[in-house]
Amino acid sequence: MPKNNELKTPQANKNTAATQTGVKNSLHPEGQNQRNNLLHELIDLSSDIFFKIDLNGFLDYLSPSAENLIIGGKEKWNKDSKSFLTDNPINKESLDKILLQVQQGQLVTPCRLEIHGKEGNKVTLEINGKPIYEKKKVVAYAGLGCDVSNLLEAEKSLETQKKQTQRELELAAHVHSTLIPPNLENDRVSIAINYLPVSGVGGDYTNYKLLSDGNIIFIIGDVTGHGVPAALLVNRLDSEFERLAKGKPQPGKLLNRFNNFIKENFDGTRMFLSAFCGLINFTTMKFTYSNYGHPPQFLFQASNSNILSLPAQTHLVGLSHQKSNINFESILDIESGDRIFCYTDGVVEADQSDFEMFGYERLKDFIVKNQQLSITDFNEGLIGEVMDFSSNKLDDDTCILSIDIKNPQHP
Repeated sequence: MPKNNELKTPQANKNTAATQTGVKNSLHPEGQNQRNNLLHELIDLSSDIFFKIDLNGFLDYLSPSAENLIIGGKEKWNKDSKSFLTDNPINKESLDKILLQVQQGQLVTPCRLEIHGKEGNKVTLEINGKPIYEKKKVVAYAGLGCDVSNLLEAEKSLETQKKQTQRELELAAHVHSTLIPPNLENDRVSIAINYLPVSGVGGDYTNYKLLSDGNIIFIIGDVTGHGVPAALLVNRLDSEFERLAKGKPQPGKLLNRFNNFIKENFDGTRMFLSAFCGLINFTTMKFTYSNYGHPPQFLFQASNSNILSLPAQTHLVGLSHQKSNINFESILDIESGDRIFCYTDGVVEADQSDFEMFGYERLKDFIVKNQQLSITDFNEGLIGEVMDFSSNKLDDDTCILSIDIKNPQHP
């Protein structure tokens, strides 16, 4: 056998094992050469656990130290080796995999075998090794392994915890979805909402309220980050919006209070919020809005097919280090047929494999070309276009809130 294939004596370890798998009859005692005899002598003197199997699945050899681990010892295992190796689905799959890889000269990947311990428990051995060559032909498989029974139990426990976490996340996603209000259709307004979180729960948020005076206030926002932490903040913000929306709220004042709320309760968490809040007054046909660090939202004017951009007027909510009494807001005239389009940055930042983003120009072009669609078809069409552009892969939570102004008459 070439020198580069010499087998070195393994370090003593009572929890290790090795296998040799050779072509049929090539490793039986009567056919072993002096080198294999020497190897067996070393194995017999070692405290390591060694065994070898032939291509038919029969146990050829078991080291004396294995008798300390295996119920019935060497004699029983030799007697039952065929059924042990082939009747156990795990062992059969591992054995078939080893033999196929050895015969094809492939790199042999780690595998696991189950044996019965003296106390009636199952012992799992993980085997690592490589083919042995003579005259460029594979004649055997030699490997070292170790008892991974404890590791296997840990893996099972981890899998159980993973499933439990998944169930909890699914429940959290359901709870989070209840924060998003349903679409609205009446004689004055149509509202459609679409929400696509990346991980079941996320940091995008939107809501609206029908006020006692017949007007509508709405909000859309994006908490920094994703997942559970962002969703927890969204839950707090929803409660705060419900509280602040009572009475006669104004967008600028509402977001200013949001800013103070986050500074008071979440200072030091480095969690902030971009937000856009709007108030539609159907009596005056005025649209008042406030934008705290949110991407520019859009107002499509039906009378002249013009798009007005509604950019940020100040910093992110929660970023200011001091409380402020300044209210940032603007007022626009609106007419029947106008469409207010609000969204989070997941829309414009959706990208292709070359990192080209969907962007504002594509978004504005879609708004103009599809203004005749119903508001629900409009939202669905935009999501479809964004998904096609990004090959159905979104890296950020995505939320869309569209509002059609219909009848200017106050009820």
